[in-house]
Amino acid sequence: MADWANLPNDLIAHIANRVKVIEDFIAFGAVCTSWRIAATKDNFDVLSHQVPFLMMADGDDDGYQKIYSLSKKKASRIFLPEVRGSKVVPIKEGWLCTVAKDTGEINLLHPFSRKKIHLPSLNALLNFHDCERNHWGCIYVAVLSANPSVTSDYVLMVLHYGSDNCLAFWRPGDLNWTNIDVANNFPGRPSALVYHKGEFYSMRHSGKVQAHEVAGPNTSDQPIVKTRLVVQMAEYTFNSHVSQYYLVELSGALLLVAQFDKSNMDFPNGLVCYHTFKFKVHEVDITRVCTSWRIAATKDNFDLLSPQVPFLMLADEHDDRYQEFYSLSKKKVSRIFLPEVRGSKCVSIKEGWLCTVVNNTGEMNLLHPFSRKKIHLPSQKALLNFHDGTGYETNHWGCINLVVLSANPSLTSDYILMVHLYGPDICLAFWRPGDLNWTHIDVSNFTAGVSALVYHKGKFYSMSRSGKVQALEFAGPNTTDQPIVKTLLVVETDEYTLNPCVVEYYLVELSGALLLVIQFAIGTCDGTNHTTKFRVYEVDITRGELKEEMKTLGNSSMFLGHNWASCIDTSKYSGVKPNHIYFADKWLNYSSYLDMSAYNFEDGKIESFYPGPGRRAPRLICPPPWVTPSLMK
Repeated sequence: MADWANLPNDLIAHIANRVKVIEDFIAFGAVCTSWRIAATKDNFDVLSHQVPFLMMADGDDDGYQKIYSLSKKKASRIFLPEVRGSKVVPIKEGWLCTVAKDTGEINLLHPFSRKKIHLPSLNALLNFHDCERNHWGCIYVAVLSANPSVTSDYVLMVLHYGSDNCLAFWRPGDLNWTNIDVANNFPGRPSALVYHKGEFYSMRHSGKVQAHEVAGPNTSDQPIVKTRLVVQMAEYTFNSHVSQYYLVELSGALLLVAQFDKSNMDFPNGLVCYHTFKFKVHEVDITRVCTSWRIAATKDNFDLLSPQVPFLMLADEHDDRYQEFYSLSKKKVSRIFLPEVRGSKCVSIKEGWLCTVVNNTGEMNLLHPFSRKKIHLPSQKALLNFHDGTGYETNHWGCINLVVLSANPSLTSDYILMVHLYGPDICLAFWRPGDLNWTHIDVSNFTAGVSALVYHKGKFYSMSRSGKVQALEFAGPNTTDQPIVKTLLVVETDEYTLNPCVVEYYLVELSGALLLVIQFAIGTCDGTNHTTKFRVYEVDITRGELKEEMKTLGNSSMFLGHNWASCIDTSKYSGVKPNHIYFADKWLNYSSYLDMSAYNFEDGKIESFYPGPGRRAPRLICPPPWVTPSLMK
């Protein structure tokens, strides 16, 4: 019989190195003295992944804790008196975060060596949010950036359950917790936390996955923690069927796991039981590749003036202060936090801004939807005062339907904002930064309502429903010239004047030329319009005439919608077809059906471009349909 105790030491050490399961390694060291001498950490890969134990409730108050091994299919008891009377939160690296229920003392505890690392107390953590200690304020997720068994250079981040966003971190040597302020920019309680590739990531019940980059311990950087949105998971925005989220790393990828529960009420005394019925797993696409790339991704390295493929603004059925946008180039829907548009009429502006009018107060603002910057304007009531409110009190009369800028407020404060108020009278007005009120524009020479507005080469141009294209030239802000606005007739065409098949006119700039776009439609039995074709003409401003009808847009495509007309060069973008007109009708306010498709300028065919509702489906698009994505300078 072999004498296992007297095997050569190098052979015993070689055998120890071949043991990969920690339970087997512990059993290896229990064989005899020589094997126990070889069973050191130097002969075991302490960073290797292990099958986790299941920590079980132990009814015996004897200082022991029962754990179940899934690989060995058996339960064991280890002496661990430190967990008695404590809330215990497991950490992936094999440590426990313990919170004493009576004192709030917090420790990191290694359950197998019983080593403890003292942390600031629960009371210090709760002081950030004035929480009371009961079920509020309990730590329910704890994550480490590195294993304290291997290094002292690590960050511990915790989520604690409370009435606010409760996220904090601690480093070895810190005297207190450092609170992470994310309440204002990122609503919704955090539900999951993980450390992945140098950053912490959290998942919120609002459907947001965020990254939290913690500055170094000896830096003066402010803020100490930089939080950014990684992705908005629209499917999981306050989804009542999801009971829990998890973030987990697998083969270098970050995964989001959603757990779905069902309720079972077939219990006595009104008890409700929940049971899990499925999981969904998604890989989180971390669009910002790494820290060095993110540092380079500044506005200085991006052409803020470059044309962008506009987003389609979707009607959002959830009153949760979020707004959905569909990207034509990426073929996906995203949701952004935009509470300012709730309860407001919105008009899109080509430069990437919205003009918002609050329904119940008439307060008006310019709103940049992606930075949420606001510029206050005189109220809609001040605008209606030009007409004594006559005929504007009810229904759709008095709504602003055309808004145009002479320059982008993201880049300069020297601009003019012109608006058209839809009503029984023609109402045009403008505002400059610093003005206290709207300036009314004399429209006595306008013979019909305004259908289109555009700013082109230093002047505003309007198109009336009587077929007139007029130029509006503004005097400078510090001049006494009268009139302040000079109006000049540019083109008058009779062919389409009051043509019953013409439903809309647009003015749009393409390659330095001013184009007139005419939309034709036929009425249907349900009282809605059905677009049939478009005609496009270049406006010859010098000669005062329309040139011959254009037969192609070349590599360009056009986007038309409520108060909206824009062109882009499709050769620079994916997902957009050249020589097409993407349209979403301008009468969405007055019809329960939408008329939205892409018109092939070459053969006249009309096809859908949005994977949601069909062209004649119930309205799921809201005015303004198009919004240009943009950055603030």
